[in-house]
Amino acid sequence: MFEEQYLKLSNSEKEDFARVVNNLLLKSFVLRETYDRHAKIMKSNKDYSFIERNIEMIREYLAFSGWTVEKDSRLGVVMINNEYQDNHIRIDFMTSLMVYALRYAYDFISYRCYLRIADHQVRGKRDAWDIPWRYTMLLHHG
Repeated sequence: MFEEQYLKLSNSEKEDFARVVNNLLLKSFVLRETYDRHAKIMKSNKDYSFIERNIEMIREYLAFSGWTVEKDSRLGVVMINNEYQDNHIRIDFMTSLMVYALRYAYDFISYRCYLRIADHQVRGKRDAWDIPWRYTMLLHHG
């Protein structure tokens, strides 16, 4: 079945297939949207769209080597897992605690930075539109 589907692909789609599968094996997941730093917006991911269109073929291909492909449409992620659990890192408790603490600190700092940006945007709109400060609180808090 995989071979029949693969042969139906165009040459550019075959190149996309090879690139997407290698990327999936390298990172173990692909997101529906990625952040474009230059444009400063979220953009749809072409790899995710390709996987979405050809998920059954990719599942069959990776199943030969013991990989399962899972798709979570709600979160917008496609991920792979190895049936033999060979792709998991085993770390001790202290290392796990340090990684968790670093992740918590990163999330906290990112959230504070987001609030600063939102506050700056509200202040900029207030100044640009010449809105009195007491009405800015309504903009900021809903």
